[in-house]
Amino acid sequence: MIALPEESPMDSEEPGRLFLHLKAAQAVMRAALTDAVSDIGITVPQLLILRAVDRTPAASSAELARACFVSPQAMVANIGKLEAAGLIVRTKGGGRTMETHLTDDGRAVYERAGSRIASAERYVIQTLGEDTVRTLDEDLRALTDCMLKSLVVTTSRTWDDC
Repeated sequence: MIALPEESPMDSEEPGRLFLHLKAAQAVMRAALTDAVSDIGITVPQLLILRAVDRTPAASSAELARACFVSPQAMVANIGKLEAAGLIVRTKGGGRTMETHLTDDGRAVYERAGSRIASAERYVIQTLGEDTVRTLDEDLRALTDCMLKSLVVTTSRTWDDC
């Protein structure tokens, strides 16, 4: 279990506290997801891959890697593991692309994991309230968009120039 120290810099108004809060939330969420799927026989990145494959089976490995927040090398390794486990199947698509599809076993694993994730989300909604979770979702999307746009800004000038 991840625990924060009682005297955490996240409790102050110091610069960077937002990023520390986000990192702490991400670490706790990752631990919860790992715990939720560990006995199913998949990892969190593999769960994300199954989700991405379910949504966009014609996506390239590079597109899947970006959608799942993993490197192209990690994607190749995970695709191989999922294919060897019989959870996905790859077929020739148009041109040089390979299409990836969930097998019946893959769909069952994805749905089982998804049910557990949905249960965890219900707990968060019951604890924080629907309005808070809706606002948090909207704010996190806006923050993600802001930070993605900032990558362009920071490659050509400093933050103080913004």
